[in-house]
Amino acid sequence: IFFSSFCSSHPAWRGLAWAVMREDSSFLEEIRPRGRSASSVDWSWHDKDDAEEDDDLYEANPDTDGEQSDYAREIEDKAYRKSVGQDFKPTAKVHYFTKGERKKMETFETIDYHEPITEVFKEYHRHAAPTHYAVKWVVLFVLSVVIGVTTFCIRQSIAYLHEVRLDIMREYMRENALYCGLRLLCFSVLMTFLAAFPVVFFAPAAAGSGLPEVMGYLNGVLLPRIFNIKTLIVKMLSAVCAVASGLPVGPEGPLIHVAASLGAGVSQGRSRTLGFKTCSKFFGSLQSHRVQHDFITAGCACGVATAFGAPIGGLLFVMEEICTWWDPNTAWRIFFGCMVSAYVSTCLNAYFEAWQLLGGAKFPWVNPGRMILFGVDLIRSDNLLVWIPTVGIGLLTGCAGAVFSFINLKVARHRGQVRSWRRLRILWEPISLTIMWTVITYLLPFFFGCEAFEEVPRPDAPSSMLCPDPTRSYNPMAMLCYNSGEHLVTQLFSRGTRHLIPVYIMFLYLIIYFAFASLVAGSMIASGFVIPMLVIGALMGRIYGVVLCGIFDYFGWDTQVIDPGVMAMLGGVGFFAGVSLFTVMW
Repeated sequence: IFFSSFCSSHPAWRGLAWAVMREDSSFLEEIRPRGRSASSVDWSWHDKDDAEEDDDLYEANPDTDGEQSDYAREIEDKAYRKSVGQDFKPTAKVHYFTKGERKKMETFETIDYHEPITEVFKEYHRHAAPTHYAVKWVVLFVLSVVIGVTTFCIRQSIAYLHEVRLDIMREYMRENALYCGLRLLCFSVLMTFLAAFPVVFFAPAAAGSGLPEVMGYLNGVLLPRIFNIKTLIVKMLSAVCAVASGLPVGPEGPLIHVAASLGAGVSQGRSRTLGFKTCSKFFGSLQSHRVQHDFITAGCACGVATAFGAPIGGLLFVMEEICTWWDPNTAWRIFFGCMVSAYVSTCLNAYFEAWQLLGGAKFPWVNPGRMILFGVDLIRSDNLLVWIPTVGIGLLTGCAGAVFSFINLKVARHRGQVRSWRRLRILWEPISLTIMWTVITYLLPFFFGCEAFEEVPRPDAPSSMLCPDPTRSYNPMAMLCYNSGEHLVTQLFSRGTRHLIPVYIMFLYLIIYFAFASLVAGSMIASGFVIPMLVIGALMGRIYGVVLCGIFDYFGWDTQVIDPGVMAMLGGVGFFAGVSLFTVMW
């Protein structure tokens, strides 16, 4: 994780990326301040040909009202149209916002979280302190339970729709593959339409993962309607349908946004959209920006705890990465909320699978495997020699993370330029990506044969649908294409399965998955990055581990110290750290 984050964020790599991108750049980033002569401008990062062409514009006098000159506006428009390298550049270089960026920033406001220290305020807290703190603990407990139940409902809905998707393939795959593919395509397009339509036409703030908006709000930027109840409902619906469509997305990011929205609503006891208020005496002491900030922070932490089953991870996430202002007294309440929400969500998910009560209604039983995210059955003893190749996987995933971030930023910038399109065209983007992804992933396993495997998970597993004897053989490409993201990560993390998937199949699927994950991210559906990043990193790590095993076999060394499943796990967390630069959580 350390090497991956270092490679992804080191200035040398960013400088190299900037140097490569600068070969295609044709815009000027520097905008002359008022009253500054042309000879005093540093042209080290400029395209001098454009400067010579616009020399007459550069001599134009600035506006008398202190705004930018005509040349500045000309350069801003040029930067907005032709910007190629503004995303990656040396950190010491000042970024000048384009006209479109400034226009968008004018719609935002700031929030002052500091409460007024007046005599009236001190007197209020002097008399209401015991009740005030007790109410906080009670509301936080209720909020944690609500977040746990909401996360359980979202995950069960996703699992149910995934089973519906698999039932389509189980029922028609052997009879008529073409008809099965058409039904699967219609189902995926329908799910994507249900995920994108309410976002485009009713709640644009629900698009994406929602985590950047939550981070912006907790750091003092008031974004419109990000915690609106309409945004909350659309977010949950869109996240469920987007993951069920089969696209390379995950629900973890939207879960954090949903939890933060619940923290903003439950703590206030009112809704301006629905026009109702609860007991004003009970919630009166909580209705301030400062207290709402604390509950949104707690909701965000509970969202992380329920999404990954990690209460400590939720606390560390908001403490290290989200908030710039932190109160130690609030940490205990947040940790308590994380434990409650994670416990409620984990226990409920352990008793149900796709809304089916395990064991029947009379004698329900717990599935311990569902209590651990990406759990593995076989645990191998560690060896000091494993530490040596981890450096290589860290460097590899770190560089790949930097490339993924660069592509994602470029796609986002291009998407921002064409957002002036009509809503139907915006709606068509995720649908077209779904059509291409479904067609490719459905047809790809037909070009690869089946392999014998003694321990097939179950006869009707997705990896065995195309095989003549589904109980003793499986299709490695079908295992990658037909499984959900979480099941795929679990398969890649499995131990003692060196020959599970050939290297060339993983490499081909990695290229396709990497490309579509970069394109889908940021589209007008509620989706997260975590599962795609883990899949990409796990594929890279497993390829790395299988290649190392081959090298060890060639030289006659012991291959027991290298397990491709362990390398897949290291690759998954390494790529996640390379993209997000989060190291403490893992």
